[in-house]
Amino acid sequence: MILVRIVTAESLETIDLNNLGNHFTVEGNEPAIATNIHRLSQYAQNGDLFYIYVECENINAAATALSNQDHPLEKEVVTVENSPIKILEVLDENFNVVAENIEGNTGTRIHEWVK
Repeated sequence: MILVRIVTAESLETIDLNNLGNHFTVEGNEPAIATNIHRLSQYAQNGDLFYIYVECENINAAATALSNQDHPLEKEVVTVENSPIKILEVLDENFNVVAENIEGNTGTRIHEWVK
């Protein structure tokens, strides 16, 4: 499954791709992606937006259902903690490819309710 995570960071080098987190949106779900961009742009103090497209099959179905119940506009997919991911590409806020074909991990940056 191809997922996208949108993050703010000062640079690509400051993003820990081996501890990326576990909240993603399904690629092609433009309304949910727009909601996430709007939310991040409101709360981001410094940094640029990065769009990280990954391939991951380890989905936490129970956490995904709970997340979508609590935050229906975000339509998130929650991955399993510490799952390997294939980072297909990273785009900057101007949609330029700044990295591609990297191995990564969802890591352990997850909310307690996901466990």
